Parts: sequence; C-alpha cells; structure tokens
Amino acid sequence: MNYLVTGGAGYIGSHMVRLLQEHNHNVTVIDNLSTGHKELVNNCELINIDIKDKDAIEKSLSKKYFDGVFHFAAKSIVKESFINPDLYKKNNVDGTNNLIEKIKKYEINNFIFSSSASVYGNNHKNYIKENDNLNPSSPYGETKLESENNIYRYCKDENFKAISFRYFNAAGAHPSGEIGENHVPETHLIPNIVKSILDNQYKLKLFGGKNNPTIDGTCIRDYVHVNDIVNAHYLGMQKINNLEPYNVFNIGSGEGYSIIEVINAVEIVTNKKVDYAYSEERQDEPPFLVADISKIKNHTKYKPIVSVSEGISRTLDYNNISAKK
Repeated sequence: MNYLVTGGAGYIGSHMVRLLQEHNHNVTVIDNLSTGHKELVNNCELINIDIKDKDAIEKSLSKKYFDGVFHFAAKSIVKESFINPDLYKKNNVDGTNNLIEKIKKYEINNFIFSSSASVYGNNHKNYIKENDNLNPSSPYGETKLESENNIYRYCKDENFKAISFRYFNAAGAHPSGEIGENHVPETHLIPNIVKSILDNQYKLKLFGGKNNPTIDGTCIRDYVHVNDIVNAHYLGMQKINNLEPYNVFNIGSGEGYSIIEVINAVEIVTNKKVDYAYSEERQDEPPFLVADISKIKNHTKYKPIVSVSEGISRTLDYNNISAKK
C-alpha cells in the first residue's frame, strides 16, 4: 500500500512512518519542517510543503496515488494558541480543509485525522467517552473540534471515509531509541522530568497547580505511549472500510496518573530524586483527563501495551542516545 503521512517528520508522525515501513508499506511524507526534523525521515520521500498551500498539495498528489492519508500536521502548543489563535485556525482548520479537498479530487478516500482530548474541555470528573460533552477550553482544542465537524461533513460523500482519533497525553519514545520527543519548546511532562535528572542546571517546574480536586492536588492525566497511538492509527486504517463513513475514537491507556505519581515513577526507574517547584496555574487546565477506551477496543484490536514505567525507560534511552550524538 502507498500511504501519505502529513507531519511525518514530527514526533508522532515519525513513529507512524516507522510503523508503516515495518509493515512493508510505501510512505510519502509531507512536512514543512517548522517543528519537524528532516533527519527523522528515512527511506521514503519527504515533500517540504505547507498544507496551507493548496497548489503545492495538488502538485504533490498529482504524482502518485495513495491508498490512505494519515494527517498529523498541526500546530499543537496550547499556550501558544491563546497568543496567536489566528495562526492555529489557518494551520489546523484551513490546512486540513485544503488537504481533504485535494485528496478527494484525486479519489483518495481513506483519511485518518489526528485529533485531541482537548476537545472535551475541563468539566469531566469521570472517564471520558466519545459521546460526552464537547467544550474545548483553548483555541487549540477549538481548532481540533472544528476540523472534526468539517471532516464529518466531508464524509457525507458516500465514497469518503474518515476516523478522528482523540488521543490523550502522548508519551515515550521508539524502542530503538532513535526517535522520541524533541519539541521546541518541550511542553510534555515526562521528557521534562527526565531532563531535570540528566541536566543539573535544569529546574523542573510543575504547571497546573497543587490545589486540584485530586488525590495529591496535581492534575491527573492519561499517558499513552506513542507506539500504542500509532498502532491504533494503523488498526483504524485497516478497519476503515468496515466501519461507518465517519467515526471518532479515544486513544489512551485508560488509566490516570497524577503529576506527582509520574514523578514518583521516574524516581523508581532512575533511582534518583527529582527536584521540582510549582509554577503558575495554566489557563483553563482540566484537573482530570482520562480516556474511556472501550469503544476502540470493541471496534478494533487495539490494546495499550506500553506501561508508564516502560515509557519512562524508553524516554531515558532516547535522551541518552541523543546526548551522545
């Protein structure tokens, strides 16, 4: 099969490319390299274009037929989305519309969209199901929800099928240690904890406050390993023609960990003490965000495999390897 992966030079996208190649599929990557890394794209074509450019998309699609598209390309820093919401609208919503319009023109009818648990907002106290209220609390979340709604409308064309995957807190690195989290700035918790252990000059700051209605006052999140995320995408693409034209699935581990519990897990894995300080509370930070994953389990063979502890170990391996390069 020939697959197109947008954002394939980024964190999750590069893991998707690696998985597809492991299954002997041909992969083409579209990435503008604004946050992606060219060196992560190996043994496949990299097309350096921006999805906001309709003409560039069309030129790329006119050269080769694709059996399906995995769409990861997006702006994804919540804090930045408050500062520059128009940028997020143009990139995440308009860019996605541009892509779908062009792939439909070329009769590419299987589409996997990288959505986010941010569409649910912050008013949830129980495990979150796909049919729960949608009330995003950030411009980033709003762009993901608007894109989902647009994709649903595109799927009214009987030939076009799509899945939106709402994943929770992506974490971890590839077992090879060759690819992992390398965001600038790094906003994810686990790599920042690991950095505080490896770099004595780096002081870990905990956002979200310590006065939340949780077991220790810190936010609870569902940390799902990046390999489990891309495996869900792969399973979804395999099943897409046996499902309704449009589907939404949560991707998570189905388990919640507070920030302090994650720090404790890192300390156990590394046998080192983590030094941290609380910083300001972030705007509209939900105290509890954990996935109910029963729907995706029922519709596919998805089963989260990589534990938080194993994910921490892989992150350490990736950081140690990267430091030696």
